Amino acid sequence: PAAPPPAAPPPVAPSYEKQVQIALKNAGLYHGALDGVIGRRSYNAIVDFQKIHGLKVDGKAGPETWAKLKPYYFIAGETQKDPA
Repeated sequence: PAAPPPAAPPPVAPSYEKQVQIALKNAGLYHGALDGVIGRRSYNAIVDFQKIHGLKVDGKAGPETWAKLKPYYFIAGETQKDPA
């Protein structure tokens, strides 16, 4: 008999930077490519998010910002699975 097909590899979580972009997109603040690169658009979206949520505005998705941003990663919208 033929050997069973190999098991599919487990899904790989997107990079932290891409998770930030997905969360910002789901929050309606980021409209760029989900490429995992924190460029000007990502930075500006982080700053906007920080202003809206009363956080220290530094353009970085550090622990305090991510704590407020993370729920947006899990809401309906852009998938959190990496398509590639």
